[in-house]
Amino acid sequence: MRILLTNDDGYQSEGLLKLRDELKNYGEVFVVAPLDVQSAKSCALTIRDPLEVDKFDDHTYIVNGTPADCVIFGISQIKKIDLVVSGCNNLPNLGVDTIYSGTCAACTQALIGGYKSIAFSCCGKEYFSQINKFTKKVM
Repeated sequence: MRILLTNDDGYQSEGLLKLRDELKNYGEVFVVAPLDVQSAKSCALTIRDPLEVDKFDDHTYIVNGTPADCVIFGISQIKKIDLVVSGCNNLPNLGVDTIYSGTCAACTQALIGGYKSIAFSCCGKEYFSQINKFTKKVM
């Protein structure tokens, strides 16, 4: 399985890195994540400024845009993606939060593009130790 992983907390966030390591048990993981925090950006797209993409390695791209920008880049440039995963967010996305969440917006953008998607969120960084348990359950 080929998995596109993104988030709204930036490419260096602890939740993204832990989730990436867990997802490697299920397939080849490609990270396309924002340069910096993009929380509460919802489905915003970068349309007036040039989108810059840095290729860190063959499986990691850093984008100076929103989570939706990251998904659009990822599904257009990385071939044969089977699943888009967003997270793991360091705060919960519940109820109305899902409307504003960049984490959830990445999944919405994937669905618009015709891809299956999953968003992961925790109630705080202290719960990141449970990422492996819930990844196993969901995957």
